[in-house]
Amino acid sequence: MQILLVVAPVFATNCCVVVAGTAAQDADCVIVDAGAGVAPDVERIVAERGLVPRAVVATHGHVDHTWDAAALCERYGVPLRLHAADAYRLADPFGTLGLGVPARDDGGDPG
Repeated sequence: MQILLVVAPVFATNCCVVVAGTAAQDADCVIVDAGAGVAPDVERIVAERGLVPRAVVATHGHVDHTWDAAALCERYGVPLRLHAADAYRLADPFGTLGLGVPARDDGGDPG
């Protein structure tokens, strides 16, 4: 196994590309914690090493761990794996950060 690190330019979250085996051409990998802005570097690593992504994994549902997950899932046609207890965070990633601002349910209408 090999672990390749990408640090997100926003929030500085560590994103890891975990490669199965010896990282040979066509080796399977999973992308873990695809934070904000990591997609270009992850795509470069995957292309340069000839890796085959099998899933994007989020250790939890906070936005700093899921920001680029949808883009990478779409790019590689793979699922996002996230614990069911955290799945609700995907619907309102900023509202679940505990910043003291309740999530809006009025469609964003301030009045």
